[in-house]
Formats: sequence, structure tokens, C-alpha cells
Amino acid sequence: MKDWTLSDTVITAAITTVGGIVVAWIKNRKPKVPETARPASAPSQEPALPPVVELSPAPIYPPATKPTRPPVSQLSIEEIVSVLKSVPPFHHDQIKGNYLGLRVRWEALLTDVSARSGGIVNVAADTADYHYLSCEAQRDDVLSLINAPAKTPIIIDGTLTGVGVGHCNLTDCVIRAKAAVN
Repeated sequence: MKDWTLSDTVITAAITTVGGIVVAWIKNRKPKVPETARPASAPSQEPALPPVVELSPAPIYPPATKPTRPPVSQLSIEEIVSVLKSVPPFHHDQIKGNYLGLRVRWEALLTDVSARSGGIVNVAADTADYHYLSCEAQRDDVLSLINAPAKTPIIIDGTLTGVGVGHCNLTDCVIRAKAAVN
């Protein structure tokens, strides 16, 4: 007499077969409809449909207010760069993901401002340790920079969207000349 053993192949085949039978049964079964769900005027084999509910889109927040900004992280750009330099380059993407979405407030020196469509302004800045910052802001959020010359000390408050050993990208920035902040 032969001994039967359950190998991985036999177990997989059994599970697949049972799964196929269950799926076919679910697809082909007819739901039971209670008598109270059928209309009184005309008996039908079709189940009664629930009433249609009209949904209207609601704003995420009141139109007159802006959403609150998350708290400012105390991390400096030097700390982020130090962590990136301490790991092999193959692991940089994994480490960078830990910083994306953080709100930071850093000091830098203004290097360039360029306008884009839709009232968006790109502001380029360098930190004291020569890290390049690329900041995206609404025009109204950089008004203190209109007459600021290059190398003006600025304060950048924004959300990290990209980090690297020599650069960081920020969005949703509010940027002020340092003298205007004090």
C-alpha cells in the first residue's frame, strides 16, 4: 500500500481548486430577497434596489481659510546631509523618503527669483554651507523680496519635496527677507 504525502504541489492544487469552486458559486448564486423587499403591486424575481442618495461635494475646508500648516521640524539641512553622507548611495532613496513632507524653517542667502505662470514664483537660495535650495511659492508669499538684492539673508518656511547631498526642493513656501522677519 502506498503512503500519501501532502507536498506543496498537492496543497497548492487543492487550494486552487477549492478557491475556483467558491468563486464560481459566489458569481452564480442568486440572492434571496425577503418578501418585504418586493413591491406589492407586481411580484418580481428581481431584488428591490435601495433608494438613490444624492451626494453633493463638500469643500475640504471653508473657502475663506487656508488649511493649518504642520509644525516646523527642528532638523537643519546640515543634519539631513550628514545622514545622507553616512550611508552608501544605494540607500539614499530610502533615507530621503523619511524627510519628504516635513515642514522646515531655514535661513539662506537669496540667489535668484523667477516667475512662472499662475502666480507661482521659484526662489533659489544657498545656505551658509553651500547647499542649494529650490523653493516654490505663491507670489504673495515672497513680497518682501521684490527689491532684495542677491545674497540677501532670507528665512524660508516650506515643505520638503526633495532632498539630496547638495540640494533640497521645497514647496508651499513663505519666504521673507530676514530683516523683515525681525
